Amino acid sequence: MKKMAIVALCTVCALAASAEGACELKKDHGPKLDPVVVAVFNPKIAKALELTEEQKEKLARLKENKVVVKALRQQISQGMQKQAEALKSGDVDMAALDKIVDEVWSARRELAKIQIRRLVEVKSILTCGQIKKAREMFKCGKSKKGCACGGGSCEGGACKKTE
Repeated sequence: MKKMAIVALCTVCALAASAEGACELKKDHGPKLDPVVVAVFNPKIAKALELTEEQKEKLARLKENKVVVKALRQQISQGMQKQAEALKSGDVDMAALDKIVDEVWSARRELAKIQIRRLVEVKSILTCGQIKKAREMFKCGKSKKGCACGGGSCEGGACKKTE
């Protein structure tokens, strides 16, 4: 029990330190998105993938759960802030803290399920060639020097950097 309290206190200290710059709390809301999903929803990359009208319609339907995703991320952020506040107080109510932790992890679990479903659906909509091209273009765009950012061009999924 004492060991758990120490671990919780360390977690709270880290959260409290990052709470001053709330951006730190907002960064970790669950699993990271697959590059293919991110790339497909980037307008420049989506255009380069030459999606069919049917693919565009199916992908547009996947965006409909944005409100749910936003609400889950907000719930996670608020829960983490509640954890930090609860741990800052002199008298820690472990039952209340356990409830907050459960709520945060429930939201994280639901968010992960949504993201996994979206990944599977996106990959079922795209062709193998489009998936490969999306991955390459995403890598290119992440470099801040390539196609997705306007500093070069991607041809056939390969980044052609311009000097």
